[in-house]
Amino acid sequence: MAIIPKNGILSNSQAITAAAASTNYYDTGLTTPQGQIAKNYWIGVRVNTVATDTSDTVSIELQHDADDGAGSPVGTWATVCMPFSGAAGAEVACTDDRLAAAGTWVCRFAVPPECNLRYWRLYYNNTTSNGTQTYDAALYDGVPGAEGTQVVASNVGTPAVV
Repeated sequence: MAIIPKNGILSNSQAITAAAASTNYYDTGLTTPQGQIAKNYWIGVRVNTVATDTSDTVSIELQHDADDGAGSPVGTWATVCMPFSGAAGAEVACTDDRLAAAGTWVCRFAVPPECNLRYWRLYYNNTTSNGTQTYDAALYDGVPGAEGTQVVASNVGTPAVV
């Protein structure tokens, strides 16, 4: 499995010290909503640097946005799903095993068919931040790696872990 080359890197050692969008977004190149653009695309998020304060929390959303007609996002990003969160969308403590070591997969998930607008990005929620944590995230053309997989079904809004 390879990372999709054209702008497939969403976050590269991105420091999360507050709520923030991924450094980059993915441009599907499609100007009108299309069903099945997400077919066989996966997103993988890894811990790059463990949080410096164990009271830090985080959750991750996948968002999409339409084209403004000039090749840029409109700016009305909508959440498609939350592939990494606690109960009812709550943030997860950085003491969680998936966040406690550099290089571990936070989550790996298939991009759901509901993600059908031109631009895709991740959004990191971090309301309890006393330190710094960094993440790497990229778009893949299949399931990234095999160790520690957390696969998420496509339930819009609140995905189920399978």
